[in-house]
Formats: sequence, C-alpha cells, structure tokens
Amino acid sequence: MNDFKTAPIGDRLKHWRTQRQVSQLDLSLECDTSSRHISFIETGKAHPTRELVITLAEVLDIPVSARNNILIAAGYAPQYDSTGLDPDEMKLVQEVLETLVRQNGNKPSVVINRRWEIVYSNNVFIRFCQHFIGDRTLLEQQPLNLLRLVLHPQGLISACDIQSQLFQTFMSRARRDMTVIDDDSELENLMLEMNEYKPVELDEDYMIPPQLLTPVSLKRDDDEIHLLALTATLGEPINITLRELQLEFCIPADDASEQFLNMLEQQ
Repeated sequence: MNDFKTAPIGDRLKHWRTQRQVSQLDLSLECDTSSRHISFIETGKAHPTRELVITLAEVLDIPVSARNNILIAAGYAPQYDSTGLDPDEMKLVQEVLETLVRQNGNKPSVVINRRWEIVYSNNVFIRFCQHFIGDRTLLEQQPLNLLRLVLHPQGLISACDIQSQLFQTFMSRARRDMTVIDDDSELENLMLEMNEYKPVELDEDYMIPPQLLTPVSLKRDDDEIHLLALTATLGEPINITLRELQLEFCIPADDASEQFLNMLEQQ
C-alpha cells in the first residue's frame, strides 16, 4: 500500500470511498454535491472546502484518528484534540467508564480502543472467558485484545458451533474500523494475524453490513449460553481518544443464559 502520510486529499478520499464500497454518485448525493466534483477531487483537478472535507469524512465514517490527517492533507487545520486519558481533565472520564463497566451487573462488559485492546473489563467478562475459552493462556497476554480473545482458534470461537458466522461478523466490523491510512503497524499486524484464522469455508470477500445486535452462542462441555452482543460509543466527542473508545457488552438471550451469567457474577 502507498504511504498515505504524504498522500494528497484525492488519494485519501478515494481510498476511504473504496474501503466503504460507496460509488462517487452515492457519495455525492449524501454530501449534496456532484459526482463530477467528487471525481475531480480524487484526481486532483478540484480542491474541496473545509466543510466538504468534514462532511465527506462523516458520510464515509472515517475514523476520527484519520480525519485530522485528511484535513491537513487538504490544507486545513486539524479539528480533533488528540489528548489521551492520562491528563487530569480526563480522570473523570476514566472513572465514568470504569463505573459503567463495573456496575453492568451480570453482563460481560469491556471498553476497547481502536486496536481492540481492552482498556477496562468487569469480573463477569473474565470469568466468562475463563469458562468458554479454549486456551486460558490467551488471558495472560498484555494488553488483552478482544479480537484475539474471540477469533483465535483457541479463543471463544472454539466454543462456537458456527465459527464462520462469528468470524465474519467480528472481522467485517474490524475491517470497516481499520485506520490503514494512519500507518498503524500494530493494527495492520493484528489484522494479518486474524486473517490467518479465517475458516476455510469463507472466501476473501466475506464482508457483511453492520449489525445492531450480534448473536453469540457458545457451548463448553455441558454449559451452553446464548447472548446478544452490543457496541456503544461515547456519542460525538471532539477528542480522538474518547471517540475511539467503545463499550462492548453482552446481554442474555434467554432465561437459562441469564441464570448462567448470574452464577458467574456470584463466583
């Protein structure tokens, strides 16, 4: 892949439009402009306004960490603050996130960053993984990575009857979220590793549309559980670190699963 650190705005726009599988016509309609103008921007014959760059980024759902680079490539000042969660002004946010996860009852819950690294988790999540994961040494790796815990052949997917469906769902989302133009080698290496675990019955074009709820059914020995996985973001903050954090949690899909999670919570 070309080095996007020095790529012009047109190349970046075309890259993300291709990643999102959006035509120039559809993109132009969403952005209230013409497909001809989109084409001219991509080929360098026209230059977008700052407002259009921001609109294009929103419509293409470009990760916030990449939007500053796109604005800079177009000759404009960055829009988003890149402050992390360490400064004093962010401590309150840390406390809120930890409280959300910790007080989520019997629901396995984690907060992850853009690399799928687990920032916070509750006890039920750890006990849930210990019960259904194939190799517990995966829980010893630091930082813990949710994508690896789920899709590694000895991860949670090893307890799933329909492994291709679970792999397809999680990897489709990961590929949509991947900030490749930021030259994030750690994320790229993670994706390469996950591709090695792809079930043989899936071809390379296994992308599926985003899902509001992801059904997850796992069985280990005599224990079986049926869950619905959900993802929540922090709304529309202007801070890159906050925007990229996501709360992941599972809710039981039936009474038996509810009882099983209650048992894990009480351990």
